Amino acid sequence: LALRRHRRPNHRSLQYTFLVDACDYLPAFPPSIPRLDLPSLESGYHGLVKENETIVEVTPKIRAVGAEICNFRIVNKHHGEAPFEIVLKNQIEAELHARKVLNCEKRKNYKFDIAAVSCSGDVSDNATVHISVVDINEYAPTFLDPSYVCQVDEGRLYEEIVRVEATDRDCTPKFGDVCKYEILTNDQPFIIDNEGAIRNTEPLDYERSHNHILSVVAYDCGMKQSVPVMVTIKVNRICKLGWKGIPERIDYAAGTGREDLFPDAELELCDVPCNVHNLETKLSLATSHIGKGCDRDTYSVQSQRKLCGASMESVDLLPSPGIGSEWTRSLPTDEGRESDQIFEFDGVSSAVAIPSDVLDHNLASTFTIATWMKHKQNPDQDKHVKEHILCSADDHSILLWDLLSVGLAGAADVAYSMESLGKGQGGTKGRKSQRGGKGERSTGVVLATCFVVERASRQHAS
Repeated sequence: LALRRHRRPNHRSLQYTFLVDACDYLPAFPPSIPRLDLPSLESGYHGLVKENETIVEVTPKIRAVGAEICNFRIVNKHHGEAPFEIVLKNQIEAELHARKVLNCEKRKNYKFDIAAVSCSGDVSDNATVHISVVDINEYAPTFLDPSYVCQVDEGRLYEEIVRVEATDRDCTPKFGDVCKYEILTNDQPFIIDNEGAIRNTEPLDYERSHNHILSVVAYDCGMKQSVPVMVTIKVNRICKLGWKGIPERIDYAAGTGREDLFPDAELELCDVPCNVHNLETKLSLATSHIGKGCDRDTYSVQSQRKLCGASMESVDLLPSPGIGSEWTRSLPTDEGRESDQIFEFDGVSSAVAIPSDVLDHNLASTFTIATWMKHKQNPDQDKHVKEHILCSADDHSILLWDLLSVGLAGAADVAYSMESLGKGQGGTKGRKSQRGGKGERSTGVVLATCFVVERASRQHAS
């Protein structure tokens, strides 16, 4: 309030004016109230923090508007402890920090309220913060048992022999679940599935191995590997009634004298409910050789030729396959004496042609042939059918020579030939025709075995 005195012109009186400061009489407006910068207070904040970190990633960012902000504070702890603090970055924005490294395995979630405080001390409305602790793959799986031991019977396939189990201490399925098991031991007849069940892939044999020791590991879903656990599988011997120590194959050379066939043979009777006083056995031997036991020669072909004084000009029509004797390469063979080859002809599809540079294809009227042959019986064959074993052909007909007539019937011949031939044309093939009949046209000489064998009604000498 101020008093001012002044005189009006041409007047003797004084005039006073009162001045009042209007500002002192203006109404008092309240200061600005801070508020959190959120779409709505109900939506609140959501934060993620890793187990090995302290800075919380909050969405949306913690901000306040409406006033100058000097602080943010945690005003309500919904679940007790809230090991966090709000660090002011500037006058409107802040970061949320954890006061210590958190452990997802102990606690996964936190919930609390925050508010903004202005520099004048005014406080905003509260908003809720939801914090989730992000798991990291800290722990490897561990097995429930330090080792596993089980027993199985030999000779069986099992759906499941033993089941191993491992757990993981991590708090989330990504790192806390076991997703895979693996057998580290190589060359073992076992497999393991993702549930830890072990089974055998083939029947076990007590004689081969009394027990199997496996090293097994587990993996969590983050592929962190456990420490191996030892799995021991013991094989129980099962008594099998019957013979033991009898080999499937015995190599015996004719003329070598006596040889014990089964010196280690043993009869396992197991727990038969009777006493055995007498035992009789029946033994059968068979050979898989093409000759089926008929190759009784104790000398090689070359040795026999020397002993018999055979002509040095003789020609081997069925030599062992090799360089210069490729025509016998496609025939089924077996070993004879001293690497001599025995050849098999089926009478239908197998045949060989003798090259002209090996044998002149113009046979003389007189020649000699030597052979070792076994003939398979064939009761269903027509007795009047001739089996052409050595034949010669041109473009018009097949000329046949009856070299030997024997009372044999069958379809397959095994021939081992060493011919002493004069000049002429010859071949071997397992083909059939009537005497004097026409045959297949051929441009070469065909060798079928070593003979023309004829079955006739009259008695023949072999």
